[in-house]
Amino acid sequence: MAQRSVPVHNHAMHRMPKPPLRSSLTTTNMKAVSRVLLTIEVFVCFAPVAYIWLLSLVAFPVMIMIFVEGGAPGSLAAPIATILGGPGLLGAGALFVALDSGKLMISKRKLWVFLVSGWIASAIGASMVGFGGVAIWAIFSAPVLASVHFLYLWLRAASNG
Repeated sequence: MAQRSVPVHNHAMHRMPKPPLRSSLTTTNMKAVSRVLLTIEVFVCFAPVAYIWLLSLVAFPVMIMIFVEGGAPGSLAAPIATILGGPGLLGAGALFVALDSGKLMISKRKLWVFLVSGWIASAIGASMVGFGGVAIWAIFSAPVLASVHFLYLWLRAASNG
């Protein structure tokens, strides 16, 4: 007579392996999504003021002539906003690049000086145009809010190592 073989159940073979809590594919996808969202945030928040700043660079000689020729007492506000706006845009750009690459290309002190000059330029621009319209507040407050958001993300990433 032939012996019957009894199947041996190995429970270890039947267990499904537990998936890792965070797979590298998900992390990679999230980094790509966050990069796209941050890029959209840069364009939405900084494009209008960057355009206004470029137009003010073209008009800068005229603004200086108006001030020199005895213009209104507030005629110096536009050149000051133009002068402060350039470093502000540079600081926001450096912060955006630091978020993407993980390395800040300028010193922390310069970053703060650049960001504060941009915030002051935004305040001057909003006060020059007037405080009445919601669209004006959106145009001039969006870069401030976005740069504060980038600063928060950068400081959080720096504290995590």
